[in-house]
Amino acid sequence: MNPFIDNEFDSTEKKKYLKIYKNFPESYINANKVDKESVDTFLEICQRLKDGEPTASGICAFPSKSSTNLQWRKIQYINFFDEDGKPSYAIGCSTNVTEAINQQQRFNEELTFRREVDTDHLLEFLAVNLSRDLIT
Repeated sequence: MNPFIDNEFDSTEKKKYLKIYKNFPESYINANKVDKESVDTFLEICQRLKDGEPTASGICAFPSKSSTNLQWRKIQYINFFDEDGKPSYAIGCSTNVTEAINQQQRFNEELTFRREVDTDHLLEFLAVNLSRDLIT
């Protein structure tokens, strides 16, 4: 009996949520579950687990089920080992960090814009925060 499996969970319910991907992670990637932009990062995380690291984590982009936008997730895995000390299976979780990634991208765009402004002919530069009624 595996202590990590809830035996009270009805097997017909499990089938709704559980999908087994043989030849993981390649089959998962081929099913377009990971955005092209993040494939290398995702493969690196999986390789670290296969290599026997106790934990592996990273931030990857995944297609959103509800829109055309990407969903960024911080994924974290913990490796479990067999009696010989070899990786047996890993359990993972993810946290949606899309808003933080989007804020970072907006910040970088604004920083780039400020650096490109011709300061020799600039009289004044204002940053307006409309949501806080603030000018900086």
